[in-house]
Amino acid sequence: MTSGSQNGPLPLCFDLAASRYRLASLAEAVAATEEQLADTFDRVALTCPRDAARLHAHAARARQYAQIERDRAARYRIGLPDVPTSVR
Repeated sequence: MTSGSQNGPLPLCFDLAASRYRLASLAEAVAATEEQLADTFDRVALTCPRDAARLHAHAARARQYAQIERDRAARYRIGLPDVPTSVR
């Protein structure tokens, strides 16, 4: 039994590159969402002085997670072209 479809083997390298590009894009989107969440926590902290410390702590954690996701996106993009062939 051979791997791949009836028409031949799967283009594994291309599929991996396209998957890495999609994962990088997703990680960037998660980072952007985390940054927006952090900004929201900081804005709410201005209107809720009693909860400000807790809200600022949540904002700081969201920014840390955003940085982790940006780093992850950068790792996924190592060695990839700027725009994958499937998107052109």
